[in-house]
Amino acid sequence: MQQEITLSPANSERGAYVAVHDLQMVELVDPVLIVFLIVVGVGIAVTWWSRTRYATVSIGLNLRNGAKYAESLDALVSRSDFGTPDARAGVLHRIAALVSAVDAVDGFVQIRDPWSGRNQAGIRAEEVSRAHMGHIGIVPEIVNVAVPDGPGVKLSPQGTASDGEDPDGCVLAATVTVNRRYLPAFVPGEMDEAIETLRRLREFPGSGLDALYVYYSPNAGEPMDAAGANRLFLDMKATET
Repeated sequence: MQQEITLSPANSERGAYVAVHDLQMVELVDPVLIVFLIVVGVGIAVTWWSRTRYATVSIGLNLRNGAKYAESLDALVSRSDFGTPDARAGVLHRIAALVSAVDAVDGFVQIRDPWSGRNQAGIRAEEVSRAHMGHIGIVPEIVNVAVPDGPGVKLSPQGTASDGEDPDGCVLAATVTVNRRYLPAFVPGEMDEAIETLRRLREFPGSGLDALYVYYSPNAGEPMDAAGANRLFLDMKATET
């Protein structure tokens, strides 16, 4: 038997029920929608904020065959452009390709304060670099690479062996400020991690890089025996602990 429902006073209770039911659905949907929009908004804000965060990263290597590296690094740095992030990334690419894993005696990768602002990370990079330079015999001039177009730094160190002795060791280091999104390219740790980091840096994008310091000892023709290189490297490495 079919029942016909019409809009009549007899159906007012049903109509009232439907109206209340619809109102309850609205009350349930609105808070969920509001919470969803808040979560999405917070997520967007956090993502944007994280993209503005930078870490200060130090990489150091103690290398054999110092004469080869001293000459190659002199040529690389003197011919490199440090004026833009892409150019600085190019310097890292060439350094990463230059270093052979079989020449590595020791190494480290240290990541500092990965949630820093850009300027704060740049200032820290300069402080760390100056400390490193002091340990490997470089006297830095008044420079500042904590700005986007700052230069890299390579200045003449002091030799550690007698005159006329071919350099057998080389200490190479770089300090960079890295956008947090690209931080996985850097593997914190000792020598093996430093070699792996160099492998990853062969294709590191300029968009992930801001400030860059590159420094090493000795220069071509300046003597540094393996023992002297090891001593300088360990002094520099001690600042990372």
